Amino acid sequence: NAQDGAQTSASLTLVLTPATDGAAGSSAAATGSGAAAPALQPGFSTWSGRMGATAAAALAASPTTTAIYLWNGKRWLRYAATPSGSPVPGSQNFTLLPDDLIFMP
Repeated sequence: NAQDGAQTSASLTLVLTPATDGAAGSSAAATGSGAAAPALQPGFSTWSGRMGATAAAALAASPTTTAIYLWNGKRWLRYAATPSGSPVPGSQNFTLLPDDLIFMP
């Protein structure tokens, strides 16, 4: 109750589901991208693919995913692509590092 000076707090619980290197990762490596991307799952997870993968490569390797968000410590960065693979205006093609906090809608 704000009238008696008491403060309330809220917490956010993240359920992290690790992504796995799968067939999608193998196909990204085979295309010469230099960094395999694991199959992306909806929701919050940590990046477990190879260092140096880009958001564009991760989306290209996961055809059912159209956007990926990266927490940079201050805000969420977004990379989104059309079904044809073209970046959506305003998207940032960031580099993914192991244990980065990511979100796929």
